[in-house]
Amino acid sequence: MGFNASEITTFGGEIVSYGTLSMNLLGMLMVVASMAGVMVTGRKKRHSLPQDQEADNHFQELIFSILSQMDESGCTALALCKALSVDPSYRTPQEEAVINFFDPSEDAPVSWNDFSSPHARYQYAAFIGQLELNSQTPIDHCQNVFSSCPLPAEDVINSLANANVPCGLSSINDINK
Repeated sequence: MGFNASEITTFGGEIVSYGTLSMNLLGMLMVVASMAGVMVTGRKKRHSLPQDQEADNHFQELIFSILSQMDESGCTALALCKALSVDPSYRTPQEEAVINFFDPSEDAPVSWNDFSSPHARYQYAAFIGQLELNSQTPIDHCQNVFSSCPLPAEDVINSLANANVPCGLSSINDINK
């Protein structure tokens, strides 16, 4: 299922777009992965025990594989890229949530041998976002690279970060606290 502007009618009679349904599904996936406690969330979480690292890596690859299959148009990669392109002192809580969830731990660009791995899209998006942050040109690298996403990056970031979360939590940010 990719993101697009097509509309469908739900069982309850509501008219929604595939993009909205996909975002809700991705948001729920983020919540489940975060609640499972085994997702390595970017550069922030480094306290995993060595014996758990392999399980963490496997689970992260599984999540990235599912996300890559669900998001054929690259909207989640665009969201990560745009969030990382913002100066850290000006990032919104929603941008931080997307970064904490999707940002792979490697800072380098994707190696040619790993380019087909599920996490490569997100590693590449992180690299392009950092490139845009450090660039002195007004070029929107993220939008140029991930132009297949029909949604504005800000809408994707807000949809992912403000997904329905368990009672008592205001956002995906609160899960790992």
